[in-house]
Amino acid sequence: MTVEKNKSVSDADGRRKRPRRKKAAASKQVTRPVCGLVMPISEIDGCHASHWDEVRNILTEALSDVGFDARLVSESESANIIQGEIVKNLFSNELVVVDVSAKNPNVMFELGLRLAFDKPAVIVKDDETSYSFDTSPIRHLEYPRSLRYSDIVRFKQALGAYAKRTHEDAAQAGGTASYLESFGPIKIATIESEQVSPLDLLVEEVKVVGSRVRRLEERIAGKETASKLSDPARPRAGEAMFLRMLVATAADRAIGTRPPSGLNPEELADLVMPWVEERVAAEGRAVDLDRVHKLIADRIESTLTGSPLDRFLRPYSSMD
Repeated sequence: MTVEKNKSVSDADGRRKRPRRKKAAASKQVTRPVCGLVMPISEIDGCHASHWDEVRNILTEALSDVGFDARLVSESESANIIQGEIVKNLFSNELVVVDVSAKNPNVMFELGLRLAFDKPAVIVKDDETSYSFDTSPIRHLEYPRSLRYSDIVRFKQALGAYAKRTHEDAAQAGGTASYLESFGPIKIATIESEQVSPLDLLVEEVKVVGSRVRRLEERIAGKETASKLSDPARPRAGEAMFLRMLVATAADRAIGTRPPSGLNPEELADLVMPWVEERVAAEGRAVDLDRVHKLIADRIESTLTGSPLDRFLRPYSSMD
């Protein structure tokens, strides 16, 4: 007997049977290479945060079209300290696109780290930003600050093609770039990593939790033994730089999440930094990192809510 496809038939007991369907072959998920984004995210050089959101969307679309998973290097699913995640992503991302428009200090610093790792990077800038002396030998892709549509279409095509070619060239060279080679034999900075078993990882996590519980108990008992800003493991010469990095990061985040204040992150950091340095010095080398974060946050808040005259006088005022 001939049976039409997709129609039910009866077996010997008269029960209706459904036709068998072929199982669809499981599609293999292809992992897209990660392309980190380093760029301004808050108001600077007359461009508001919304402008940088548009630029980020343009970069993301151009990179996604050629097969990259584009994300900010500050983005992470873990709860680790953001500066540590940024450095880790700058080292491990297959490609990094850096927008040096407006010459944001944090962006320039992170570009320097990426180049020090000798990993492939693509630099872009808007047409109102001048070249920096040290990075001018590297090719820069340019886009209009006005974000004019026809020019942006051409820019996205050029960026996609250049990013793909840069990634492929680096893969053939073993994951390195050629920028540092022009300066002679240089030892490349690396981040040491070690593969551990799930059990070892769990043991380490338990140790970390136990250490945090002990520190909390010691604080409650009045025995402040938490991590010090002036940890002996960190050279004293680097304390000011470390403190400046904390202030700059907090200022950048504060400006990016508030209405326009007339200040850019660098100006805000310059206003806050002298007072924070004075307070940290007054409290001594036993000041802990949580206390430093609170000092910075409080001072940024009071600076942004004060009058322009208050902002001018505040760095020179006595400590609260």
